[in-house]
Amino acid sequence: ILIDATTGDASSAARLVSEVAAAKELLSALSYWSFFNIGVYSSTTRMYGQTLQRASSDNVAAAQAYLDTVALSTAEFSNLKGMFSALYTSLKQSEQNGATSNCHNIVALLSSTKNSYDWKDPAQDVHDMGLVVLSYVFDFDETVQDTVFKQMACATQGQVVQIKDTTPAGIDEVVDKFADFASITI
Repeated sequence: ILIDATTGDASSAARLVSEVAAAKELLSALSYWSFFNIGVYSSTTRMYGQTLQRASSDNVAAAQAYLDTVALSTAEFSNLKGMFSALYTSLKQSEQNGATSNCHNIVALLSSTKNSYDWKDPAQDVHDMGLVVLSYVFDFDETVQDTVFKQMACATQGQVVQIKDTTPAGIDEVVDKFADFASITI
């Protein structure tokens, strides 16, 4: 689960609240046999753990408590490439440690199209990492056309979903779409 903590505009604080709520719900929806990690990015990147965590009730509760500490950055630039690089390192370390087979690497990318990115070919890079990207774009007044999120989702056989409803029903939509996709993919 990747969370955008960048300040892009006046709606950034509300977007971050929605992203954290969606991340908590996604964690709650995982089975014991699932593995997860959380990445938070702005101009810098931060991973919750060095490797993937089993989705046990204790690990999920600890990760949800960690999400309560995620704060909005003052940066307007998103180091999305660095975030995917850190995530890929975490996945490879988990595979080397025997924690997971890395058969199904689905990334829930929670973000906005209002930030700037310096990444020449994100779609190809993410595809080469063997990831499937599900982009959940929290835009309150724009459409998701030819964005980096759509490019990554299309290149990895994932999906892009624009989330306009930030009520609990809208957050449930993120979880429902993720569960639908994961049940078809796995």
